[in-house]
Parts: sequence; C-alpha cells; structure tokens
Amino acid sequence: MRIPAEGRVIYLQRHPALADPYTLSPDDETSEHPGGAVLASALRAAGTGVVLAGVFLGAMTAAFFAALAAGGVLGF
Repeated sequence: MRIPAEGRVIYLQRHPALADPYTLSPDDETSEHPGGAVLASALRAAGTGVVLAGVFLGAMTAAFFAALAAGGVLGF
C-alpha cells in the first residue's frame, strides 16, 4: 500500500499469475497454507473433547460429593 502526497490511498494488487499458490480466499479465517484448515479442524475437535471431558469430570465429582454427603446424613 502506498500513500501519495495528496492523501489518497492506492491499493496495489499482484497479478493472479504471480500470486502465491498457498494464499486462500479472504473469507478463509484458518491459515494461508492449505494444511491450516485441517489443523484448525483438528484443534477444534480436540478443544471440544477437552470441554466435554471437563463437563463429565465435573458431573462425576459433584455426584461423588453428593453421595458422600448423603452417606454422612444417613449414617453410612
């Protein structure tokens, strides 16, 4: 990008034949490399798995303490 003395902004674009083959469309938010989409998908799946594991462990912990409290109240 170049800003001339008049203050107008001129956007310089490369010719499509000279464009980098790894550049994706502007609406792709993952990466400039094609493998980035695969990596982003894998990281999303891993993150979802971690969240679900955390929810499961939290539920099991709550159930354990509820059973422990009920046992204490009932005298077991």
